[in-house]
Amino acid sequence: MKQVSKSVFSIMIAVLLLMFSSIPVFAADSPSADLTIDVQINPSRGGTGTYEFESDFGAGENGGTLVHFEAKANDGYTFSNWTLEGNYTVVSGSLNDSSFTVEAFSDLVATPSFTENGNSGGGSSAGGSVNVPIDSNTSSTSPQTGDNNLLLFAGAVVVLAACGVFVVKRKMDKIEK
Repeated sequence: MKQVSKSVFSIMIAVLLLMFSSIPVFAADSPSADLTIDVQINPSRGGTGTYEFESDFGAGENGGTLVHFEAKANDGYTFSNWTLEGNYTVVSGSLNDSSFTVEAFSDLVATPSFTENGNSGGGSSAGGSVNVPIDSNTSSTSPQTGDNNLLLFAGAVVVLAACGVFVVKRKMDKIEK
């Protein structure tokens, strides 16, 4: 009987080790690293709007990507403000500054607006557009994602079943004596 209990115990330990060592294998693929910035000038003759990535994809303090925007007015125009669509947090400056930085969590549409000198209106809204998709994930490793609870639950059921078999076997042996 002592030999049987050692065998059952060894099998339970082997099953547990196997179960916990295989968890990362079942994780889902990592998310893609694409971020699109679309800059639309308002009015198109009013100036320029540019951006520059200041961090790798997802390397910002809160998991976003740092993007710096800068607007320059053409002769006869004055920078007014930026409008920004998408999920972001302003890190430095503000949308009223010609230059500011955000941490982007999604694709962004950025519009620098310019006012013609001597004109209080913003002019025509027809604008130029630059749409640049990027893939800046240069990391050699990606985080594992996915839900592993099912695997843990299945492993726990197997271990509990083995324990149950062991207890029943022991009780049966005691009855037979």
